Amino acid sequence: MRAASTQMGRFLNYRVAGWGTLLIVLGILPWFGISSNLTRLLFTALVWIIASVAWNLLGGFTGQVSFGFAVFYGLGAYAAAMGINGGLHPLAAFTISGLVAALASVFIGLPTFRLRGPYFAIATIGVSEAVRVVMTNLSFTGGASGYRIAEHGRFRPLEHYYTALGFSAVAVVISAWIHESKFGLSLQAVREDEEAAADIGVN
Repeated sequence: MRAASTQMGRFLNYRVAGWGTLLIVLGILPWFGISSNLTRLLFTALVWIIASVAWNLLGGFTGQVSFGFAVFYGLGAYAAAMGINGGLHPLAAFTISGLVAALASVFIGLPTFRLRGPYFAIATIGVSEAVRVVMTNLSFTGGASGYRIAEHGRFRPLEHYYTALGFSAVAVVISAWIHESKFGLSLQAVREDEEAAADIGVN
């Protein structure tokens, strides 16, 4: 038992060291004069890392396949863009976007989480399609053409890159903490056997 615990501790140390090394490499990479296209590509990858970590909390930890994640991603993006265009500081706009996405997830999650298996997945598809149709037919969202951010001053790709890098690092750390917590174990219990998890008090 002690040997297994020691081996697990070494594995965790290696994993932390690997993630730390990757973070350092990504942090100093722009200092070597990488192109703007590569900076934009890395920024996009970091944004999708954040989105993937968020999806994994539901799809990976609990095994509940959701096709409606784009709803919360999109509503948060609209809220942030409108806040910035309205004169808010980007950090304030990001905070508001997170609150909007959280409120939407509660509003949508309360009825859909009463469903199980394929019924839950189908419900999330329906919600996603309904929101897509509504948002593409509203004038203040830009309709099918999308919504543009009127960024004032010079575009600063490195500032955006480091912001995305910081948020992605925080997202990975929070996800790892949840995975090792009691709450994370409850989520994994639901994934393995939802009925058995309910029998031991996991709701």
